[in-house]
Amino acid sequence: MRYFFILLLLLFLSSCSMFNEPYSAKILIYHKITDGEEETVYCRSIDKFRDDLDFLESQNLDIITYDQLIDKLENGFYLERPAVVIAFDDGISSDYEYAYPILKEYDFPAIFFLLSSRQGNWSNYVEMISYRNLDGEPLFSVGSHSYTHIMHGFLNEVELLSQFSHSREAMKDTFGVYPDHLALPFGNGLSSRSVTETALSSGFRSIRGVSPGLINNNSDAAHLDAKLIYSYTDIKDVIH
Repeated sequence: MRYFFILLLLLFLSSCSMFNEPYSAKILIYHKITDGEEETVYCRSIDKFRDDLDFLESQNLDIITYDQLIDKLENGFYLERPAVVIAFDDGISSDYEYAYPILKEYDFPAIFFLLSSRQGNWSNYVEMISYRNLDGEPLFSVGSHSYTHIMHGFLNEVELLSQFSHSREAMKDTFGVYPDHLALPFGNGLSSRSVTETALSSGFRSIRGVSPGLINNNSDAAHLDAKLIYSYTDIKDVIH
């Protein structure tokens, strides 16, 4: 009889572990949202973008902010369910024209990684990060995509410092705070010790590339994977 109860206990503990497996997060990266033809693979039509958000909304997911993700990595990673972070690279005008109003409809947060050598439309992002939803919560934030869109893995330390400091100072001048998060152009240099150490010493909390992968309790905020969403991407394949 004793062995029978031990067996029941083991089965119970096993079932508990099955339902309490640690969940992971994914970062989805968009570039240009288009109202019409998708000129390149980096474009995503409005219809497809809406379909993506509809699908995310239909799943048992949490759409969280970039800051929430990094906070979890720094302070003990725990998710009640799988999570998704939505990001946009390059600071393209469609961020404000198309993505911003659609994201507000869905009440989904997103981060926009900006190139500091392209500041012509930054007033739009000032408006975006000032937005609050009906609960008074900010949905949108900005991060650094460095100063120019070049391969950082081929730069020396002086050049890296210039890229990062120019970006950080420009964003501080416009947005009032230094950017916490860096997305490397092309994801290049993410595996470089020089790039990582220079970025962290410059004041960044996190560094992101473009290689697909999960974010979980084994992830490093200084080496974040993410999934590029192309014109041909099936969002169902990305999430499942």
